[in-house]
Amino acid sequence: MSRSPVSDRPLESGRENGCCRQTNDKKKSLQLLHHKTDSQKPLVARCESEGVEITAVRMPGKREHIVNFVSRSRKGAGEDEVRVSGGGYRHHSRRCPPNCMKSILCFAVLILLIITFVLVALLVRSTCDHFFNKPSNTSAPDTVVTPRVGLVFEPSASPLVWENFRLPTDLKPSHYVLSIRTDIHTGIFAGNITIHFGCLGSTDIILLHTKELNYSVESFRFVTEGGNEVVPLNGPPTFYEENDYLVLRTLSPLEQGERYSLSMQYVAKFNANLLGLYQGKYVTSQGATEHYVASFLSPIHARRVYPCFDEPAFKANFSISIIHPVGYSAFSNMDVVDQQTIPARTPDGEVWETTSFRTTPVMSTYLVAFVVCKFHSKTRLVRDGVEFRVWAREDVIDQAYFALDIGVRLFNILEDFSGFDYPLPKLDMIALPQLAVAGMENWGLVTYREEYMLYDERETPTETLQENTFIIAHELGHQWYSNLVTQVYWDELWLKECFATVMGKIALEHLFPDWAMWDEQFVVKELQMVMKLDSLVTSHPIQQPVTRVGDIMDNFDMISYQKSPAILRMLEHSIRYETFKEGLEVFLRNKQYGNADAWDIWRAITSVTQAHGQYRDISDLMAPWLGQMGYPVVTVSRDCGQDMVCLHQEHFLLDKGKAEVDESQYK
Repeated sequence: MSRSPVSDRPLESGRENGCCRQTNDKKKSLQLLHHKTDSQKPLVARCESEGVEITAVRMPGKREHIVNFVSRSRKGAGEDEVRVSGGGYRHHSRRCPPNCMKSILCFAVLILLIITFVLVALLVRSTCDHFFNKPSNTSAPDTVVTPRVGLVFEPSASPLVWENFRLPTDLKPSHYVLSIRTDIHTGIFAGNITIHFGCLGSTDIILLHTKELNYSVESFRFVTEGGNEVVPLNGPPTFYEENDYLVLRTLSPLEQGERYSLSMQYVAKFNANLLGLYQGKYVTSQGATEHYVASFLSPIHARRVYPCFDEPAFKANFSISIIHPVGYSAFSNMDVVDQQTIPARTPDGEVWETTSFRTTPVMSTYLVAFVVCKFHSKTRLVRDGVEFRVWAREDVIDQAYFALDIGVRLFNILEDFSGFDYPLPKLDMIALPQLAVAGMENWGLVTYREEYMLYDERETPTETLQENTFIIAHELGHQWYSNLVTQVYWDELWLKECFATVMGKIALEHLFPDWAMWDEQFVVKELQMVMKLDSLVTSHPIQQPVTRVGDIMDNFDMISYQKSPAILRMLEHSIRYETFKEGLEVFLRNKQYGNADAWDIWRAITSVTQAHGQYRDISDLMAPWLGQMGYPVVTVSRDCGQDMVCLHQEHFLLDKGKAEVDESQYK
């Protein structure tokens, strides 16, 4: 997944201390010349090192809203070029006569004022008024802050904490209260969020993940828990886009052991690439076009929908409400506890309602889910009154019966295998016309691309039926391995995918023994395929360090999805199925609602093997398979004269001569 190209570098403005500066790689700064001006006078700043003067033109009626920048050189006549940037400046030089320069400058300023006034006034003002005033009952903001590229600033603490792509552990979220308003007709959504968190270590810097969200400056409210004391901020929010950070600084350090609440409002467009919160559409059998809204937040796309501590280990409770047009149904991870129609109508006469959901157990940010649609459903009750539902378009809802039937049966098998009761009151499976992946395990709201959930017995071949059944089993397996117990970070992506695959395959062995999905098909179709891939010098270990955000996506490959289940299958056959199953039950009990790494599960299984008299440290057995690429080839030779058999092991490579591979540590 590629990142957006770098745009013009922004200015960082501080309205209270009267400064306006830009910092880039060369540490150039802009000094404010005129700050306290009325709305009709320009704001002028000068960069002494470059001799560039910047004029920031304000929008009439918006005292602090900078519309655009016009720069001109002060090094001498005839060396200017006018450049315009909404968030910063570029300076170039070329020869031009003074009269020519004056004409160009006057013409450019006139045109820019007209265009900028119209566009910004229409887009920003109408967007914010629409989303923050109607019907959410909050005031419209005067200033909307948009993330910029490459923004850095002089820190008040050392080191530069925002330059680390991993979050610091000074703050720990406990509860998100989130309201999302989805405007399906305009392609924009708005959020109102309060984040409750505790301070584990004194700090004056708050980092939240954010991407492509535009914030209302006036909406930021930072208080001690309970709202008793306002915590003053040291300037407006800033952004460090290299690591997707929203950066807030406080005037004085937060107190260790104290709890705080941070509230804010924001707006954003639905994502065009099926990431974060996106808008899809389909055509009904009557020829009408219908739209829906759905989410895909894994692995690092929750930050596209709401500001958060977007790492798996930062678990918290979520209280979610969705504001949507009447006539649509809203879904999230938990069951609905309240629905209210909003009395005020929008200017186009549309009526809205708010659907509120029960607060979730503690969970990771990437497992939160939102869907707004006009789908139909089929329902069954499973054990302990858990409501199991399937959802699909009206025209294809009859093709969801198979998913409902097989889903309920798989659910019961997986719950038995895990030894842990499913903790949520409902489980929805929804078939979406568009989804970036085949399926996503959101806790309590599993999403599938239509072709992987629906079944037409007249057209669907047996091979596709088996594939779709496994995908359903795999995502249901995640309800325990990924959702109840979650990997600490994405360098152990294989941990959740491995156990979901193993649980899914074992469940299918019980349900459809004739398919032989685990003992035969897995070996032929997946194990042999991944062994070929893993025999190349371009392969990599199952578990490898993640040193940058881009490394996370690189881990979503066959090594994580196919090789890791293969080594777990090897372990199961080595210690026997019953011991393996009991070890996994111990692991879930020990780590429920928390995070775990590979060593946690090896320790749990080791405790069971030792209780059964198998004194083997599973960590020592599995560490080489996780930490190094490839697999061994064992050569057996017989020495008849000495009555000996010799075994020699080495790293097996199909393309050994193409690159140097260090085999000295291979074992």
